[in-house]
Amino acid sequence: MTNAIAPGWYYAQGDPAGTHRYWDGSTWVGGPLPITAAVPNYGHQPRVGVTNLASWGARCAALLIDLAAMVLVSAGLVGLGYIVLPNLSDDTAFAFAMVGLVVIGVANVAYLGAYQGSTGFTIGKRVMKIQLVDMTSGLPPGCGAA
Repeated sequence: MTNAIAPGWYYAQGDPAGTHRYWDGSTWVGGPLPITAAVPNYGHQPRVGVTNLASWGARCAALLIDLAAMVLVSAGLVGLGYIVLPNLSDDTAFAFAMVGLVVIGVANVAYLGAYQGSTGFTIGKRVMKIQLVDMTSGLPPGCGAA
């Protein structure tokens, strides 16, 4: 017979006094946190086996909101380029456009990868009240997985 400990926040032997960390039922998740500190749950407690998945409608709406935000930012940058640099030759304008596309692409990857991976949220997901989480831990998945 095994003594299984239920998932939850516990003191882990070897951690500093006055701290706790999350036990998912088989392993510790994350590092020790002060007991008085807010746990990094981003709106929920980490849990094993996420079962309450967002509907496809909520996911699509969040994606459309995110795409609209990215298009607005991109269009604003293009418009700013036309205002600041109105009399460029065709070759120079093309070069600036290509650099702008790369910058916009990097910004979008950072937004969807790094920000969403570390918090589980994008603007659209916050509006739709949904979050990207790892299916086993219930925590945001990190930049690579996002």
